[in-house]
Amino acid sequence: PLFLTARSDRTLFLGENPVTLDSLGSELDRLTSKDLGTTIFFQADKTVLYEDLMTVMNTLRKAGYLKVGLVGLEAAGSQ
Repeated sequence: PLFLTARSDRTLFLGENPVTLDSLGSELDRLTSKDLGTTIFFQADKTVLYEDLMTVMNTLRKAGYLKVGLVGLEAAGSQ
């Protein structure tokens, strides 16, 4: 599984590495060897806007990654 994090300043991270919304699909393809069955755990700061969350979710869906689990940021051990 991969962890995707959205922060309130609209930055995204795949694991520890920053990624842009535009490059998210290609980065996922690279990291998963295009395995669309890979589970992606999506976590976000409490202050991330719903609209921003949905934009990321739609980007994941359009890229073909449908196994997305939503994870609380605190539960993941982040700040």
